[in-house]
Amino acid sequence: MRNFLFYKLLNGKKLLFLSILFTFSVISYYNIRMGPVGITSNDTVYYIRWADNLIDLKFNLLNFYIQNPFMDSTYFYTIPVLFMALAKFFFGGEWHNIFLLFNLSLVFFSIILFSKSLLILRIRPLIIALCIPLLIISPDWMTWPGWILTDTIYAFLIMLVTFIIIKGISENKFRLITIILIMTLIILTRPTFFPVIFSIIFYMIIFDYNFYNRPKLLLPFLLLFFLIVPIFDATLHYLIKIYYSASSSLNIILDWVDQGIVIWDRDETHIDPPANFIDYIYLYFLRLLNFFNPYANTFSKFHVIVNYFQFFYITMSVIIWSFLGGNNRLFDKTVTFILLLSLSVSAFHSFLLLDWDWRYRFPIIMPLMMILPISIEIILKKFKSNINL
Repeated sequence: MRNFLFYKLLNGKKLLFLSILFTFSVISYYNIRMGPVGITSNDTVYYIRWADNLIDLKFNLLNFYIQNPFMDSTYFYTIPVLFMALAKFFFGGEWHNIFLLFNLSLVFFSIILFSKSLLILRIRPLIIALCIPLLIISPDWMTWPGWILTDTIYAFLIMLVTFIIIKGISENKFRLITIILIMTLIILTRPTFFPVIFSIIFYMIIFDYNFYNRPKLLLPFLLLFFLIVPIFDATLHYLIKIYYSASSSLNIILDWVDQGIVIWDRDETHIDPPANFIDYIYLYFLRLLNFFNPYANTFSKFHVIVNYFQFFYITMSVIIWSFLGGNNRLFDKTVTFILLLSLSVSAFHSFLLLDWDWRYRFPIIMPLMMILPISIEIILKKFKSNINL
């Protein structure tokens, strides 16, 4: 009886629940001990000013939008600014602690969505339970929830839409109203929403085609991706400079490229200013490559190790799927969406900006982590089928 109960615990959802609780507790303890971060950062100062303005207008969003020019991108920060205004209105000087707790609650629900998505894919609870604690050694998920920025809200919404897409894959139909609602929230959270919205719409368009069941095409596709994107970026750069009178924000971004900046505020990644079209292609190639770069020279040894480990197991899981996938519709369609999402985000930010500590990579880390339990399940199914043979 004892052995039976232990076996049931080890292979059931109880262990998964304990894994979720343990992981969330560690992340929460670390971030609460550190306290809210970045309250005086440039972005947060803007949010605070807009939140105060919204309070003065008695939360009238229409008047708020009228007073703030569209080109200031104010509209695209509505969700974090609205929550910040509510926190300041109800909790006064403690608003930043409330914002931190809100971020941590989104971490908890993100882990829940991560688990439920994998359960929909019929991944064994034990495998999920063993993979979830990897978040504790994720420099992204241990760092950014403590920042008073849009990142955690944005990461949660991406995990939410990933869950809805996976649910749609399992049911062979998409809940369009739900997806449109989530896409609207994504647009109202961060102005860099384009690659996410593009990925969702494009994926639903190609859903009925059989691209997903040919994982062995992944390697040549990636080679083509790393060739075409830098050429496209360099061409777009030239066209904007020559034919378009760009806004001040876009001009700044293009000027950074002209200066040879690969990762913003990471001087060790900068190169000589590009002198011709080939130089621009090379710079944009470095930007695209550095989106996946696991570390910077100024990181501590521990930070380098955990970044490399995260990079290693995500890369290995993608390689495993590319060689052994193609036999499970749920797995293959899910991995296809995650890779489409990740590559779209990387291509978009290679043109605009790579932030100094890879902020823009953070929201796609959890979807990418889902490929690990999927690849482990693929290996176990393969092993089981070989034994039966």
